[in-house]
Amino acid sequence: MTRKEQAAATRKRIIEATHDLIAEHGYLNITVDDIATACGIGRGTLYNYFSGKEDILVYIERGRFQEVWQMVEDMGLKTEVEKLRQFILIWFQCVHSDNVNVSKDWHRLAVELKIPSKENRTHLDDDIDNIAEYFKAAIRSGELREDMPVLPIAKSIVFSMYGASFYRCSSYTPFDLAAWSQEFVENVLELYIAPFRMPNR
Repeated sequence: MTRKEQAAATRKRIIEATHDLIAEHGYLNITVDDIATACGIGRGTLYNYFSGKEDILVYIERGRFQEVWQMVEDMGLKTEVEKLRQFILIWFQCVHSDNVNVSKDWHRLAVELKIPSKENRTHLDDDIDNIAEYFKAAIRSGELREDMPVLPIAKSIVFSMYGASFYRCSSYTPFDLAAWSQEFVENVLELYIAPFRMPNR
């Protein structure tokens, strides 16, 4: 294994260990030492990869979602609307793969501690920008009309996405987030798009 591969493997171990510890104990109840011990590395080694546990949480609940954009691009889809559908579905796959306790901590910390935030921007701001960019690209490609109110629709979609994630955390009965996301993409998303489709597109 090359040095680069070893570094990538260590970083992955740190992320996975932090995720598991949050799921079991909660974010506020774990320390950098707990994470390092779970990974079998020293505290100093951990700091070579992350500045602290907040930095790891930023990746778990923000950074990895920015990678979704590239995943969609790599799929070779023909239309921007189809890329948008896949972006939303993969976004929900990321959320669904989390233990519910991790998602609960994320929602609580985002409100109480403003974690994670960067340059006064949140994960929600990033997602609104990503959705809006798909719509803008669809307008440029001639799939959608230029009079589409991009930002209000992007905000409405993202608020629905976050609402579903929050409901999963607060529901007293099991909530199938994967099924909900599929239904949302197939039905609700189309209601936003249909009035602005260009003829024959």
